[in-house]
Amino acid sequence: MADLLETSTALLTPDRIQKAAALVGESPTSTQKSFAGIVPTILAGLMKLSSSDTGASQLLGLVKRVGGDGSMLNNLGALFGGGPATQTAMSTGREVLQTVFGGKLDTVVDQLASASGVKTSSASSLLSLAAPLVLGVLGRGMKARGLNAGGLANLLLSEKSALAGRVPAALSGVLGLGGPSVTAARLTPVPFAPEAGSSLRWLRWLLPLALLALVGAWLASSWRACGQTAEQGKQAAQQQVARIALPEGGSLEVREGSFNYNLAASSGTP
Repeated sequence: MADLLETSTALLTPDRIQKAAALVGESPTSTQKSFAGIVPTILAGLMKLSSSDTGASQLLGLVKRVGGDGSMLNNLGALFGGGPATQTAMSTGREVLQTVFGGKLDTVVDQLASASGVKTSSASSLLSLAAPLVLGVLGRGMKARGLNAGGLANLLLSEKSALAGRVPAALSGVLGLGGPSVTAARLTPVPFAPEAGSSLRWLRWLLPLALLALVGAWLASSWRACGQTAEQGKQAAQQQVARIALPEGGSLEVREGSFNYNLAASSGTP
């Protein structure tokens, strides 16, 4: 058996899309584009509903009441014909959608309309029209495979990867498929607040760096001082040493003011 998404989409033939477009006052192209997002969105909503035991029981009840054994799919001409059958199906579809999406239904409708470029009212009507069709496909699959609530939930879960790329991006988070959520996009940004203890971590880095800087400055100052002292000592040594010429010839270098200097000076010529 083909998967749920493929089976449901195949039932929306060009003729049925043409009739649906006339019902809502949209072009066939826009209507077809709407259904391309609507069918996977309904299946994703049903999958999310069935993710709990209570939700799986609710889903089983919906399928039995609306989709039955899938025999309704044999008369889709009436569903899209615009007569009493269409109105009844859309009324039932709206009840199903309220159960499946709850308070998020308006968001779902808005995003589907935005993604396909149709009016919000058109998206709502097409969504209501498609819901009984999708449940009919589920009813047929449930009967063919002899599924209970758990089996039905697993059948929907097997569609998750296929649905992820077909549901409008803003609804992926809302429907449990991962990715961005339109709810998250509406949140007011929260001003940044430093994480607790972050100032202490900065101090642990800053203090060693400050100490290194101080040590570096001290070493540089010491080197300059040593250089200056050596130069001063050299100059002082040069200034304090005198050359004395001896009478016999030759000369002698002695420190000024020393005993040798006085002795040499008495016998030689400075």
